[in-house]
Amino acid sequence: MPTTAQEIHKVLTFKSGNFVFSRRFDQDNIATELKVFHACYDIIASLPTPPHLAAFLDADLIRKSIFSTAALEGNPLDEKAVGALLEKEGSTTAANDFEREILNLKATHDKFILATNKAKNAKPFLLSEGIIKAVHAAITIGVNDASISPGLYRNTPVQVGNPEHGGTYVPPKILEDIKTLMAAFVDWINGEALLLTDPVIRAALAHYHLAKIHPFRDGNGRTARMIEAMILAAAGYRHIPSILWNAYYRDIHDYYIAFSKSEHSTDDSVQPFLDFYCRSLRAGLEELRERLVAGVKPLLYRDYVAYLKNQTREISPRQHQLIELLLAAGDTAFDSHDLRQTSPFTLLYRQVSDKTIRRDIKNLERLGLICKTGTRYRLIDDAR
Repeated sequence: MPTTAQEIHKVLTFKSGNFVFSRRFDQDNIATELKVFHACYDIIASLPTPPHLAAFLDADLIRKSIFSTAALEGNPLDEKAVGALLEKEGSTTAANDFEREILNLKATHDKFILATNKAKNAKPFLLSEGIIKAVHAAITIGVNDASISPGLYRNTPVQVGNPEHGGTYVPPKILEDIKTLMAAFVDWINGEALLLTDPVIRAALAHYHLAKIHPFRDGNGRTARMIEAMILAAAGYRHIPSILWNAYYRDIHDYYIAFSKSEHSTDDSVQPFLDFYCRSLRAGLEELRERLVAGVKPLLYRDYVAYLKNQTREISPRQHQLIELLLAAGDTAFDSHDLRQTSPFTLLYRQVSDKTIRRDIKNLERLGLICKTGTRYRLIDDAR
């Protein structure tokens, strides 16, 4: 039988009864998930990643994740528009509140996540109400909505969720209760039991419980995901916050269903949320692995071509130059006529015989550097 954690901490509030901070989940199941995660992450982290590929991947994942975490809360800007806005170097001017939200998220990411990554502190990351308020303020500042008070707890009741995403939930209603619960949350998440918990799970529990308290009038989801990201970044998990945000948006219905199932659990189990969280980790890691491998393959292809030219002498300098021209041209199909008549290949082949052209093509195909598609040839997939 699987063991179940019985770590339940109840805090009595004035208006909302007992609020539960829970570490109740299937320990055996989560231990297995963590073993898989750590094994996969270690393999991915060990892949050789050239600096230019790492820089491109960082920028792309950050852009996608900012789009995703904003879209989860209803921001209508599509990914292309978000990318264009973020590409404006040093831009701080927003045409509307939707653009302001995007720029705020990027600034918050840079200030808190990048700073946490660079700190490389071996000690567990300790949360404080000051940090949470500062993150919320950075996310919401400048948004033209009178109901939003950056960095200040709400003093009005709210209802979150909807019937399409597993139902509604009414979080704590009054400021006194929110203050009590936020103080209790910080003590709990920084307590010995949570600090001894794998930071991957501690981050998820911080995300879930902060969203459950829902301490602010708006921006709670973005704040909770940013806090989750800070805990993961402090533990040294590069890219993981970004791939999680992307997975949450990609499976937006399941994301909110997981929240709802845990919130309405009769035994206060957080297993439904952790199940979804672990699925998101697996899917995100696989996507990251595929992108890294796809980025490394062309580099390995170039090294192999150079080896065939310089070491084994199986390709000639002209054949090597042809491969370089094809790599520069991208996904270009060609035949022997193109090599003689079409730029830039004519520089190599206008003064050689048709027999030589056919021999070059045949040799490159034999070595697996190009492949035939119909009557034409192109670079193999691993080259692109």
